Amino acid sequence: MSHQQRYPRMQIQDLVKLVYQNEFAGGHMIADAESSLQRLRAEYQALAGNCDGVNPGEVFIGIGNGLCRLQLAAIEGTGIRLTTVNQFFVNTARSRRGDLASLEQKLEVLRACCQAGSLPHSLEDLHDFLLTYRAQRYPAISHSAVYRDHYKPAYRVVDSVYRDYRDSRYSAGSMRY
Repeated sequence: MSHQQRYPRMQIQDLVKLVYQNEFAGGHMIADAESSLQRLRAEYQALAGNCDGVNPGEVFIGIGNGLCRLQLAAIEGTGIRLTTVNQFFVNTARSRRGDLASLEQKLEVLRACCQAGSLPHSLEDLHDFLLTYRAQRYPAISHSAVYRDHYKPAYRVVDSVYRDYRDSRYSAGSMRY
């Protein structure tokens, strides 16, 4: 299922964020592992009971390029500890570098999707957004207010190998790590 189908209220900013994460993962969020864990714990505590629209069985949502979003609201009852989530996140950030040329190629694919009508956003709006984004030298960006208000995103971008490892352990009957 595409992200646009899963999250129909995605704005251009959210699509560009997705492309950015697909290329660079989430390393921009990590000053050090301990600070990352503190931030993760605070974010998880803030979720308390606010899991509207989260499919409890859907812990990992693929974003391509061997990466996925580990949904914090879906980990309760899975045996996945926050320290483990943080380690997945830190390890992924350390192993993924990405590059601007590849990001630009992916943004061109996004442009082609808008042009072909595969996405419900105008090519002109995307063009305007990307002009500003490029002038800013492609920084990490936040989700749009519409996306945040409607979907309440809380996740960490991690390597898909962790999802695959979990799935293999789950099918073997052991889920705690």
